[in-house]
Amino acid sequence: MDTNDIRTSEEKPGGKAVTLSKHAVRAMYNERPPVSVEQVARTLASPDLLQRAGLRRAAWRRFGARYVIVRYLETEEEYDVRTVSCARQRPAL
Repeated sequence: MDTNDIRTSEEKPGGKAVTLSKHAVRAMYNERPPVSVEQVARTLASPDLLQRAGLRRAAWRRFGARYVIVRYLETEEEYDVRTVSCARQRPAL
């Protein structure tokens, strides 16, 4: 975690802390409607789709008419969320 990160404690999926970068927080609030911290935590806890590349991960979860996409690094202690976005279609893997 660096000085541009925000630590949250509202939700702890899998018992791990969630750290949101300032970039991720801005992206969450720029979406229409905005993505909530709860939606990010639910996406991390039980994703519909999961992509793994070493420590880097991307998780997708459907909420209504859109998918919330969370890109993060996972360690033993925390989920380090780097960015959050949304899509209207299921991603092609």
